[in-house]
Amino acid sequence: PRTGPLGLYRSKCTFDWRRFRIKFHGQDVLELKMNIWTHLATDPVFAQQSKDLTLEEKRWVTFKKVKRLIQLDFVPFEVAMSEPEKSMAWVGAVGMYDWSVAARKMLLIDFLVSNVLGAGTERHQKFVQDLVQGKAYGCFALTEISHGTNSKAMRTTAQFESKEQVFVIHTPDFEAAKAWSGNMAETATHASVFAQLIT
Repeated sequence: PRTGPLGLYRSKCTFDWRRFRIKFHGQDVLELKMNIWTHLATDPVFAQQSKDLTLEEKRWVTFKKVKRLIQLDFVPFEVAMSEPEKSMAWVGAVGMYDWSVAARKMLLIDFLVSNVLGAGTERHQKFVQDLVQGKAYGCFALTEISHGTNSKAMRTTAQFESKEQVFVIHTPDFEAAKAWSGNMAETATHASVFAQLIT
């Protein structure tokens, strides 16, 4: 039997906790988590840092780990779309290693993918593939200085210019400026800009 902080309690169980764990999570999800943990424990990119790092250094190390996770592709995009429980298992497994890595990957890739899938059109599908392959990284430009995430009060506008077939983004003053868009200044290559639409 495995030892650890729960060993005492497991030994007192009136049922087989191993069978319960498989029943609760599913064999394939448990195998996925074990596969992730095995890779994280042996991959040099995920080795614990022996020296104190500055905040900027920590951010770049985290970004490097996110890029490695994309290469490892534990839960391919098609699987994540058809079996969301595996996507959630991935988040939990990576989070148990380091929540900053899991959160950074979700901010750079997953949130923008779901945003594009939910609000985009057929012409945006290539962009989704660029995101899941690590060719692009994203951020949300939703929050404004004076309006927080209150989308009804936001004052940034997107006006469609039919002649040029482009949107012109306009922020009228500092209070309407976009703020707190995680990853924007350092690693994001694209932003999903929330604005009042003017046609």
